[in-house]
Amino acid sequence: MVSQTLSNHIRACWTCCAPTAKPDGKRARKYAYGKTWDEVHEKWLALHAEAKKGPVATRHRTLAVFLAYWLDSIVKPNLAPLSYVSYEGYVRLYIAPHLGAKRIDKLTVRDVREWLTKLAGICQCCAQGKDAKRSRAVGSAAPPGSV
Repeated sequence: MVSQTLSNHIRACWTCCAPTAKPDGKRARKYAYGKTWDEVHEKWLALHAEAKKGPVATRHRTLAVFLAYWLDSIVKPNLAPLSYVSYEGYVRLYIAPHLGAKRIDKLTVRDVREWLTKLAGICQCCAQGKDAKRSRAVGSAAPPGSV
């Protein structure tokens, strides 16, 4: 179903919707918009093809949400416990602080390259607050010879 509708009462645009099943099993409509009928028709066909394959996520997930799911549902039950611990640490300390807010559908190779370049230039002790913890621990320790 492709129909013409007005958007913001200023310019005409085309819109379409396709019935889909969400991952939780409920039914939902997914919408697509475009400037021309042909553009929207292509999107409509893609939505229907995606819906035929199975459940369709109607909201875009961020990388942090996906990585939390991946750790709990894929890594934890299928890999060794120490693998889970190390992967969780990498996600928590390195990936999530920099790329966690990025939507998965918008994540590009350029984003990952920029993150790796930035990560290489950051002192990880300072970024994770380890130096501050050390200075407090050293400052609170009793002076040598006082024990």
